[in-house]
Amino acid sequence: MIRSVATAVLGILIAAHVAWAGPPFTTDDPETVEYQHWEVYFASRLFKDPGGWSGTAPELEVNYGSVPNLQLHLIAPVSYVVPPHEGTRFGYGDTADSNK
Repeated sequence: MIRSVATAVLGILIAAHVAWAGPPFTTDDPETVEYQHWEVYFASRLFKDPGGWSGTAPELEVNYGSVPNLQLHLIAPVSYVVPPHEGTRFGYGDTADSNK
């Protein structure tokens, strides 16, 4: 009995560790921000493909609950590209905005 309980607890702890994710979520945040509340995140992204490295650093995401069940959303990134055998290029990335 104790062995099966310990095994179950260990399995839950391992599954919880594997399932943990901090914002921004890969599948996005399913709930809107509460009315008159803010969420502010700083993030970065890194991609590698045959054309070199690219990504964002830093990336600012701001969410605001403007009215009940409506969220204003803005992402403002600084993007970079590092092609093979060339210098790094920095610049303002694509702004993402939406409402949920």
